[in-house]
Amino acid sequence: MSKSNPIPEIDNKLNYISKPSYDKHPDRLCLIARLFGLKAKLLSQNAVILELGCGTGSNLIPVALSNPNSSFIGVDISKEQIAIANQHVQSLNLKNIKFIAQDLNQTEQHLWQSQTQKDFDYILVHGVFSWVPTATQDSILQICSSQLASNGVCYISYNVLPGFEVRNFLRHELQNKFSNLSVPTQTNLQEIRDFLLNYNFKNKHLPFQAARLNFEINHILQQSDGYIFYELLAEHNQAFYFQELTEHIKSFGLKYLGDSKLNRINYLDLNKNPEVYSDDFIETCEQEADFCQATAFRGTLFCKNEALINRKPNLDIIEDCYLSSKLVFESDNFGETYFYDAQGVKVSIRNKVTQEILKFVIQEWPNPREIKSLAPLVGMTLETSVKEELFKLFKQELLDLYLSCSTDKKPISPYVKIQLETQDWITNYRHEYVKLTPNEIKVAKLLDATNSLQDISKKLTPELTLNEIEDILAFFKEIALTS
Repeated sequence: MSKSNPIPEIDNKLNYISKPSYDKHPDRLCLIARLFGLKAKLLSQNAVILELGCGTGSNLIPVALSNPNSSFIGVDISKEQIAIANQHVQSLNLKNIKFIAQDLNQTEQHLWQSQTQKDFDYILVHGVFSWVPTATQDSILQICSSQLASNGVCYISYNVLPGFEVRNFLRHELQNKFSNLSVPTQTNLQEIRDFLLNYNFKNKHLPFQAARLNFEINHILQQSDGYIFYELLAEHNQAFYFQELTEHIKSFGLKYLGDSKLNRINYLDLNKNPEVYSDDFIETCEQEADFCQATAFRGTLFCKNEALINRKPNLDIIEDCYLSSKLVFESDNFGETYFYDAQGVKVSIRNKVTQEILKFVIQEWPNPREIKSLAPLVGMTLETSVKEELFKLFKQELLDLYLSCSTDKKPISPYVKIQLETQDWITNYRHEYVKLTPNEIKVAKLLDATNSLQDISKKLTPELTLNEIEDILAFFKEIALTS
């Protein structure tokens, strides 16, 4: 995704990748909003979605593809990336999405306003806010304030203090050491990688533990060259204290609703009734959590100041959800069932009804199941204790909850076919970024409703054996690339 401040043109291989993630999917934002009492619009109800800083549309296009009843507009300063996005839209013959090239700082009529007569139900701002000048940040907030629907949800991601101070330390050191770097190349970016790989911790007066710096360096070395350039070397990269930012945002008529990851909402873990918490108390609580956990990044949800919300989650929403989970389970000879996460750690699930629900859901992976459809299968009643356990699993990222779910899934998404023509990563059915190996790409390109396993094997012999192809197809189902 391109940033809104002037940045030198660089090789396409060094472009910043705007990765899709379900954290910023409008369905997830709708679910969290409704948990907190805000009647956000469902994607099946002709919702209108705006994304600022959309890049090539890798986040917005898959959502538009699976939600034809909603309308989507993507805006980015880069004409080149918008051209790519529009090319993909044309290839997919999508009628419910438009992409527009425009600088967010322009004071004249915003071009996207002529595309819709409605306020936006969801405004997405990912990978932009921290990386633009203050004036552009305020321009973004003004757009969100003036064009968000009364029950709308705004998602803004940004770097957070105090956790970001480690990366910021590296950022200043790299900018000092590579001060003459104006247009990065593969060669000098490799020099930066070598510098980080052989980083000298001696005689450094660090304002934090060296272990934190070492962890940050290892994280950066796993990222793309584009990430290193935009995150560490670009002119603008501002981090915020949560409480200061939320206070500033109030001046634009917006207020804190929650975070896209519920495990980041600290007040939900307090042993008190959230209904009695004031907004000031909650914001202070979240700020204290950032200090305790050294939070470095947030994806925060905001709504209109006048919007009515309830700080105690309404778990009855779960009754209208679809469920999916990658947990695994096993049963012993005594009829006891045990559940484990992807790392093999045991997950405590006490309620028998919850266990039965999960058994069916796990076996259907990656296809979600409507919880209402499971009722006759398990003879269940969704008592409060069951909903509390399901909510806890959702909060721990061990269970997916959806309010909308496309049942018209192809063996592989047509958008994935387009992505594979020019890149080695795709957007899976869980709206996640997944990188593929060359052999996996070969198999994925052959997946459709007509090619059988034997057909694929014939076309890839002798490059891949039948067993290797079967393993790849099993992996595709595990990562939700195929339905």
